[in-house]
Amino acid sequence: MTDATVRFGFHAIAAEVPAETAAVVTSVDAQLVQARRRAAILAGHRLGDQLTALTAASAGQPIRGITAVRAAWHSQPSECGLARLHDTGRQPGPVTLADICAGYALHALPADFPLAGADGFWAASQILRQLVAYALAIALIAARNADRYQWEALHLDAVVEAAAWDQLTDLPPRIP
Repeated sequence: MTDATVRFGFHAIAAEVPAETAAVVTSVDAQLVQARRRAAILAGHRLGDQLTALTAASAGQPIRGITAVRAAWHSQPSECGLARLHDTGRQPGPVTLADICAGYALHALPADFPLAGADGFWAASQILRQLVAYALAIALIAARNADRYQWEALHLDAVVEAAAWDQLTDLPPRIP
């Protein structure tokens, strides 16, 4: 596998104002229900913390997918018909995703999120590209651990550009 041969899809949703938070939680919840039932692997980096934050942001709305994944995340059950769970951050201590990527020869994972520009757009476009690279890194590590993919070295920024150029057309080609 090379930078130019990796193919992937993604779904991005964000709340631009606090009033949209409930819609984001509902969407994430629905995505997790589908992922548990349809995916072979459901992967995250310290996803338990993010699921806890989503639970807090749910404001009492039903969140069956988030609740089920959160309950299963640390117990790692092997239920038939459900996605296998993989946490790239399961090592003890403060291990960053960038540190883990280095061990898998995944290069160019952005270390920090950029600051907002005057109009906010540049920062938002950079954040989207970064989040796609983070999600891709997590997915590739999980796939490698499941013996699904092998590579010598991959450059995440090049993979994102090659595979998602049509989804990120109004974004700058690379994160500085």
